[in-house]
Amino acid sequence: MSPGRVVPPRMRELGRAQRLGSLVLLGVAVMGQLIALGVFIARGADGSVLEHLGIGWLYFAGFHGAPLEVDPATAGVVVSTSVTVALLLPTLAAAWLSFAAGRTAARDAVGPVPWRIAVGASIAVPYAVASFLVSLAVIVHLELVVTDNLFGGPVDVTVDPVALLVRTFAIALVPAVTGALAAVRGPDLLAVGRLHAAIAGGARAFGLALLFAFVGLLVNAGADPSAARGYFELISEPSPTATAIIVGHHVLVLPNQSLWVLVPAMGGADELRFAETEQTIVSYGASVREIGVGVPTGGAGAPAVTTQPLPRWYLLFLLVPGLATFLGGARAAEISGSLRGALALGASAGLVFGGLVVAGAALSTLAWRVTLAAGEGPSVTAGPDLGQAAVLGLAWGIVGGLVGAWWRSSVRSSRPRGSPER
Repeated sequence: MSPGRVVPPRMRELGRAQRLGSLVLLGVAVMGQLIALGVFIARGADGSVLEHLGIGWLYFAGFHGAPLEVDPATAGVVVSTSVTVALLLPTLAAAWLSFAAGRTAARDAVGPVPWRIAVGASIAVPYAVASFLVSLAVIVHLELVVTDNLFGGPVDVTVDPVALLVRTFAIALVPAVTGALAAVRGPDLLAVGRLHAAIAGGARAFGLALLFAFVGLLVNAGADPSAARGYFELISEPSPTATAIIVGHHVLVLPNQSLWVLVPAMGGADELRFAETEQTIVSYGASVREIGVGVPTGGAGAPAVTTQPLPRWYLLFLLVPGLATFLGGARAAEISGSLRGALALGASAGLVFGGLVVAGAALSTLAWRVTLAAGEGPSVTAGPDLGQAAVLGLAWGIVGGLVGAWWRSSVRSSRPRGSPER
């Protein structure tokens, strides 16, 4: 910049937003590097530091559910695969950082509400673009060992750059806009207050649903100790180091686990899909007892799933979406002074809840696709049924939101005029 040049205020505001977006990217990338460093140390510092820096970037991609492309590095091997696994606990951390950055950028901006929201939303641009550019340059060389040696030997692992661009932009944009709305104060609050209340109510319902699903699993473990004992026996079979790594990664996917409970709790199902076949693995009708796992080749038979009926008391899991959406609707209706307005806010919060359930279910889905020399090979996906997640998420969200909003409005109207709210 030449001496004495004056930077327009709006350019300064956008520049500050870009710096905030870059800081969010740095923070999330550091999370990936710390996880890779922890694995590196747990394995006795086996391997090169540079290799584990690359693995840290693969974790970053996993935070956003971007597919990892695994290609053999050995000449003559013609099988490659794509693996999609989202680690949603860091994803939620990335969303929270984006919310905070968007709120800060919008709060410091001056001008009409749409401009301040645009400034807050712009933090997603450096976050996504820099992720895309880095993914173009990172290739991780690994020595991979898989059952039957189908993919054994050296492989090159890369990130799908376009998928990472789209997913990082979406995951940063939505919370950044929400944060920008939260920054609006004063006379402008009337213009966006209801929208922010609906988003806040839907987000609260979604967060509480994940929490209640996790608590429900803990209660289930207490009621059926054999299930918990089987889990601990399974993860204790490897060495203590491997067990620690397994537990650490389980923590990273706790929100995934909650989503796999939430959709069946709403009345849907988790499905295992192999090629054109679908098999239910969790629903109120039955739960998986055993999966015959093998490495599929050339479209061979699907994994065999054995299910078992669930006791009637599992219907108590209906409380998970019911209570969560009720509280979310009540939160959304806090700013409304009329029953009609409260109900509108409760229903709007339900729409937000349904959208978050679908997005979370899609991110939590595991996918494995194989490419053979002759073309597309077998594929396996496992996760919540997205159609059911959409319909049931909206139904529970709207109904629960309406009930919660009605309750909130009734409590407010039953108080003597002028009495403070608690």
